Amino acid sequence: MKVVLILLVSLLGMMSLPLTNAALQAEIATDPDFPGLCLGRSTGTILAEGSKKALPNCQEVSCYKRDDGEMILQSTSCGVAAAGPGCRLIEDSTLNYPGCCPRITCG
Repeated sequence: MKVVLILLVSLLGMMSLPLTNAALQAEIATDPDFPGLCLGRSTGTILAEGSKKALPNCQEVSCYKRDDGEMILQSTSCGVAAAGPGCRLIEDSTLNYPGCCPRITCG
């Protein structure tokens, strides 16, 4: 009985978690001439430590400092989504990340 109760509580806990998908990419963005800033070579983005910025194509970049002092520019975008039978993907490219990510709707 105790094992069944533990399994039930575990399943209920997992069901309450939001389902999210994201793709993350990070690059070292340190430049000794600009301390405290992330200089993104791949995106051409310049951000202050702790700040975020929306980019085209449903992306968001954020700047943070690692414990070793390196500045990191992290890019977040939508994960892969596929709609099964009877379902479809809905996207709104006018919104910033994550609102622009595809959502699956069924019915």
